[in-house]
Amino acid sequence: MGTTFWQLSESQNPEFYRNFAVYGMSLYCLKKSHYWSLTSIVEDGFQYWRSYFAFDGVFRIVNVPAVCKMDVVEEVNMWKTVRSQYKQLRRWSWGCTDIEYVIPQFAKNKKIAFGEKFRKTGYLMFNHLFWAGGSLTLFFIGYVPGILSSLHDSIITLTIPLITSILFTWIFITIIFPSIISVLIMKKYTHFRKRDYVFNIFQWALIPVLTITLFSFPAIESQLRLFFGKRIDVFEATEKMKRK
Repeated sequence: MGTTFWQLSESQNPEFYRNFAVYGMSLYCLKKSHYWSLTSIVEDGFQYWRSYFAFDGVFRIVNVPAVCKMDVVEEVNMWKTVRSQYKQLRRWSWGCTDIEYVIPQFAKNKKIAFGEKFRKTGYLMFNHLFWAGGSLTLFFIGYVPGILSSLHDSIITLTIPLITSILFTWIFITIIFPSIISVLIMKKYTHFRKRDYVFNIFQWALIPVLTITLFSFPAIESQLRLFFGKRIDVFEATEKMKRK
């Protein structure tokens, strides 16, 4: 639910840019970072940290606006499509393993300022924790004053519903606006029937439900796997929609 707003705000801070899916690196940079990892299944994000420490922190991602044609996960039926999407998101969220690499590297590297170490480590950990639990926290926090009788006479009884109301209003706006834009864009490329408008809006309306389930649960599983040592070592490729 809150992830849409979080990702939008995150994308505006160049300091926290990471490699993802489509990126380019010079051969010099690849040599300096000893090329790509042979073991990580989240090679793109992990490559950022390998390069970052290879250059002792003097390394940044430069955003280059470009049109990227991304494939959509599509299996033979809805159930298999959802399962494949879940596995893909679980693979992406397995980037939480960066934490076990980053912290020891920061501890060994004396050339990187302590402030930057603290800031980047904190952001990395918060980002993955928010990925797994942010939506669930926002959804359930409004019920806390009603569940805990000790809070009935507390100022929290007033502030929590007020804050959640403001957050959900903003999240609702971030859903409505792109849904309208998507219809306007798609109308230029395909013929829209009346039911298509309803179906398109319905998809956007389901974002809060999907964020709580299909977005949070894979990240929770990844972090639990990391905690209990049940590692994901196999890259499971997903079936993609065939382009016409």
